[in-house]
Amino acid sequence: YAFAGCVALDDIDLSGIETIGDNAFIEDAALVRVDLSSAKTIGEYAFVYCEALSDVTLSSEGCEIGEGAFSYCSALSKVDGLQFCKKLGDYAFAHTSITEADLSGAEEIGNFVFLKPEFTSFKVTLGEAIKTIGDDPFAMCLLEPFSRDQIHSAIL
Repeated sequence: YAFAGCVALDDIDLSGIETIGDNAFIEDAALVRVDLSSAKTIGEYAFVYCEALSDVTLSSEGCEIGEGAFSYCSALSKVDGLQFCKKLGDYAFAHTSITEADLSGAEEIGNFVFLKPEFTSFKVTLGEAIKTIGDDPFAMCLLEPFSRDQIHSAIL
């Protein structure tokens, strides 16, 4: 809860931070962008309810995103580096504005990761590294059905 509830925190340099703890920035109303280009681990609910957060940069070295880390960040529409992410926890990006996800580097995709509040067109790319897919990670996302044989072209 290091910066939880900071209503005026709109800018912070996190580019050198390797671990973001659980609930670290929960409900930070003014935070718009975060550079997590060095982060290897983003804790559970780290940025939950950061409703102004629209732009996130993840590490090109790969990272693990905890349960609900960016859930209810309703303005979040752009996540650079998502293709390098190894693990996405349950509800990691639930109730965001993300409509496209390159998960080609993902090994684990949790339950309801991209859950939408209403049916939403969504484009997803999966890769060969995938080992585990949880329950309905694309709930309420309008996707074309796909199978393991079509894993590279699972897009709408």
